[in-house]
Amino acid sequence: MYSEVMITDQRDEIKNLKQQIYYLQYQLDILTQKKIQLQNSTLLCTGISDLYPGEQHDFLISVLEQLQKKCAENSRAKDIIDSLLQANTKVGTATQMLEKLKRIFKNEIPSKASEIAELEKMGFRYLSSKKHPKLVFHEKYRYVMPSTPSDSRHSGKNCFSIINKCIASSIKI
Repeated sequence: MYSEVMITDQRDEIKNLKQQIYYLQYQLDILTQKKIQLQNSTLLCTGISDLYPGEQHDFLISVLEQLQKKCAENSRAKDIIDSLLQANTKVGTATQMLEKLKRIFKNEIPSKASEIAELEKMGFRYLSSKKHPKLVFHEKYRYVMPSTPSDSRHSGKNCFSIINKCIASSIKI
């Protein structure tokens, strides 16, 4: 009888230890997933997808860089931001896109097939129209471009400026 009680106690202990193993394994899986997210330099998770590689990441880095300049020296906020900026570097896809867009819109609104093809590679769709051509970015963000001679003086630069404000990874705060 004593041996049966001892065996039952050992079985209960084994059962408890197995439950602890399962629980610890579950916690390890959660921490592993968090580590993977951090290794991918994701500062925060969102419910929307990037429209180009590193879009949201670079946007957050840009905001942090601006906040860093506004923080008081020797403050906890500045230390946290400094640490985040040291651990996360910009992907830079937005910078490359903006350089291409600036080149395309340098003097005027794009109308050449090669310029339109380059815009399409970046995720834009060019819609010609009788009044004003339009650019649609990833089927969501629409930009109306000037087309009349009075619009053309600074049209390329103005159009670039509008697109830059809407899709770029940085915004002035």
